[in-house]
Amino acid sequence: MGNCFGVYKKINRLLAAGSRLVICVALFYACNNQPPNQIAQPANMPQLPANPDTTWLQTLHDTLQTLQTPMEQVNFLRTFAFHVTDLGYGEVNTQQLYPNRQLTLNQYYYLFQNDLAGVYCGGAAQFLHLLYKRFGFESCLYNMGGNNGNSHMQTLVKVNDKWYVRDSFYHLTYLYAPDSAELDFCTMLKLLKQGKHDSILVHQNTALPNTDILYRSEEVRVALEKEFSYCKMMEECNIHPQIYDNPRSFAKVKVVFPRTFFLLTYFEGNKYADFLKQNQLPPYYVYLFLFPDNSTNHHIQCN
Repeated sequence: MGNCFGVYKKINRLLAAGSRLVICVALFYACNNQPPNQIAQPANMPQLPANPDTTWLQTLHDTLQTLQTPMEQVNFLRTFAFHVTDLGYGEVNTQQLYPNRQLTLNQYYYLFQNDLAGVYCGGAAQFLHLLYKRFGFESCLYNMGGNNGNSHMQTLVKVNDKWYVRDSFYHLTYLYAPDSAELDFCTMLKLLKQGKHDSILVHQNTALPNTDILYRSEEVRVALEKEFSYCKMMEECNIHPQIYDNPRSFAKVKVVFPRTFFLLTYFEGNKYADFLKQNQLPPYYVYLFLFPDNSTNHHIQCN
């Protein structure tokens, strides 16, 4: 049985040693200590239609016209993307099927709606990015780990001259702890650099029953320090994986667990790759969110 508490203790030792990094650690379910196997590219991969149906875009357009503010529109598109890609977490990945092809918005939607292929965070971020561009919003992709592996991709979108993080994979929102107001991207970076990580709340509204959670990092840290194994914590919270068969997919679908514990912590530095290598952090179980300054395909100026 994998014990993520041991990983946390490794991180804590590095904290004490004065390592320098800004991270957010998302600890994933590790009772089954076998990471998902690589799925071989199938010989009979789904053929993408030359002219896929686009009526869904008109339906989205009509709905957006009923919303009063740009922020309402941005949030609506994020939730739409979350629902569309929800069952794609563990399916045959679009990047495995089409490794040398940049999929269009309609091609992604066709694969999702027909349960032919799914995406992980990178594909989900790209799909939302394309949606925002389609409806006139300035947007870009944001790599939380700076291309060092064990990372997470999110989408940034500009609303009223400020950039906001929009996550269509976990449906996360970052809030300011004192008043629960949403933090824009630049303000969040400033707080993290100042070591004020406990002033940030992570709000995960997955739009699914009993999965809405709101907490600050200190609460998770205290729970871990009570020497619970991660698996025991999952049992205590009555959180269980869902595994089911999708007859139209090339592989068994493994759905991501409905809750993920996020531990915002702070230690400074720039030796992220060495940190991963030295501590042998297993992929899929521990993700480090670095919030690097320049990790987008777009220039964002934060004062």
